Amino acid sequence: QKDVWITAYKENAFYSFLVTETGVGTTPVVSPLPAEIGVPDTVIKYNIKFSGNGEKMVFPLIDKNKIVVLDFNNLTGSFSDPLIITMSAGETLEDVELSPDGSKLYYGSWVMDPETPVELHNVFQLDLEAGTGTQVRASAVMINPFPDRAGCTPRSCFFVYRTLQLGPD
Repeated sequence: QKDVWITAYKENAFYSFLVTETGVGTTPVVSPLPAEIGVPDTVIKYNIKFSGNGEKMVFPLIDKNKIVVLDFNNLTGSFSDPLIITMSAGETLEDVELSPDGSKLYYGSWVMDPETPVELHNVFQLDLEAGTGTQVRASAVMINPFPDRAGCTPRSCFFVYRTLQLGPD
């Protein structure tokens, strides 16, 4: 039996509150984030996602061009083992998502085409079981066959705004 939790973020820590049949607990389980993540409250303003099995949480640090993945203990309400993934030079992070079992991380990003003033938007899959952060980053596989393109012609502009959401299948 897994517990049900509500999680909030404040002052570089996650606060988890146990939810039972009688209501929401008033004493949080506090999981401070390590100083090297250094997340001001204003940075976590995008999608925070949990894996379907409830064992992993991911959030994009759009302003820092990094992804943070944390393990979540569904019995104690605590977060641990932060994995920080930094985008490659020239790559701009858009959004993140986790597979239902928490073994795969998906992220959207874009780079400038070196030959034209066009943004090339792609979606990647990372294997979270590959090992270290460097090994996880090296496991990246582009899953869209052709990048979405954003840019301007003399008459109009085309934009790509991407958010990722796991589908039912």
